Amino acid sequence: MSDPQPALGDGLTGAELEDAEHADLLKRSIRGANVLLVRGLLLRVISASTNFALIALVLPAELGIFAVVRGALATVQFTTELGFELAMIRRRENPTPEMLAAVAGLRTMLLVAILVLAMVIPHASDLFGVLPKEWSSWLLVAIAAMLVTPIQTSCKVALERDLRFAELSLLEVKGIFIQNIALVAFAFAHKFVVGVFVTQIALCFYYTIALYRLVPIRRISFNLRPVRALAGDSIGFSTSTLVTVARDSLTPILIARFFGLDVAGLWNFAWRIGQFLSLTFEGYLRAGVAASSRLAARMESLRELAESTLRGAAQIAFPIVALAYAFLPLLALLLPKWSGAVVMAQLYVLTLGVAGVYTAALSPVALALRGPRAAMAEQTTATVMIWGALVVLKLSGIDQVAWAYAAGLIAAAGVVYALTKGIRVPVVQALSKPLGLLALSLAVSFGGMALHVSPWIVAPLAAIVPAFVLGERAWAGRSMIPAALRELRGGGDREPATSGAA
Repeated sequence: MSDPQPALGDGLTGAELEDAEHADLLKRSIRGANVLLVRGLLLRVISASTNFALIALVLPAELGIFAVVRGALATVQFTTELGFELAMIRRRENPTPEMLAAVAGLRTMLLVAILVLAMVIPHASDLFGVLPKEWSSWLLVAIAAMLVTPIQTSCKVALERDLRFAELSLLEVKGIFIQNIALVAFAFAHKFVVGVFVTQIALCFYYTIALYRLVPIRRISFNLRPVRALAGDSIGFSTSTLVTVARDSLTPILIARFFGLDVAGLWNFAWRIGQFLSLTFEGYLRAGVAASSRLAARMESLRELAESTLRGAAQIAFPIVALAYAFLPLLALLLPKWSGAVVMAQLYVLTLGVAGVYTAALSPVALALRGPRAAMAEQTTATVMIWGALVVLKLSGIDQVAWAYAAGLIAAAGVVYALTKGIRVPVVQALSKPLGLLALSLAVSFGGMALHVSPWIVAPLAAIVPAFVLGERAWAGRSMIPAALRELRGGGDREPATSGAA
């Protein structure tokens, strides 16, 4: 009879086993980031193919309504979630089934309370005059549809703790594809605003059913004792999430109130352009948050995670920033009604590309080192800066709202730097080449503008080098993309959930 095979870890010292576990976690985290990067690219292909159709078919005010509705529903979503999802994802210990069930029960109760308040408080259903009155009933129906979503939290926590980003990514790609195709169809039928509500309602049911099929957790409990215990550990994340809601969801509503639906629509377009960029490094942030808490015991592992994340995100994001900045002026020539969005989008993309990449790479490290206080400091600073800048712009009679977001992004990056400077990440070494490329392309764009050269000439000249670099990166990663696509197609069947949640 042959000798039994040694179990994993046999013959290793405790330190060696810890090294092996950290190396495996880093490898899985980077693989997850690659999968999420491909997910982002797929989402951008879908959105790019539909966004141009939408901006040709709808008016800025209609896109402004889209921004307001999305912001209102996101506010409801994150207000009821209260940061518990992030807290459970980054816990060192697996959340218990009782915790997951209690959070789902709490979300259900909060959704019912919000729906009742929206029906009984005068003008709440039309967001106190921001949303045209004829759409108030639709908003109530959309909030009611969210009553099916509480179990999503349990399923997502189980998947993200297991770093099963392939399955999550495929689900999200399908959802965005359905939403974008449906919005274009409604726009062709001159029913775009109706389509906004119909697609939001449909996505509530789609994501709930799809997540349940991946991880069949359906228990809901109204015994809130486990929530109280979890809240004691995660009050910082709850506060941070509420602040994030104010920044990302309520701010579009404030823009509509301060500057009107037309400006809100222009900003929504600029924001959508920015999503082409942000989704290229969002994967690094999500994968880093899931892994960083388990790497916190070793500073060297955190430094390696931060450096690899920063380098990888910048090598992709900075060329995209240069391309977007170069080609955006052509929009004013092709679609004059959206010319007001060009400078907004350029400023937002430029700031997001530099400050946003840095923040996305270092935020997981800040969370691992400082805990929820890091999230509170980052989100509160960004929100205060954005809102304060919006007030200043309103009082000054300036409607260039991208300046407010630029101030918030830069301030958040400054906070993250202050929280992580002790880890000594080689930022200059990681960013020198991507920043040099971006500076060269911007110099061509600025020079062409100063010399009044036609955008049709300047744009290709400014885009040559970043396009070449981006193509080179795509070629270098040609083996990564098929591997990620294989995971997207079939990773779920091979990787059962292992977290305590499941």
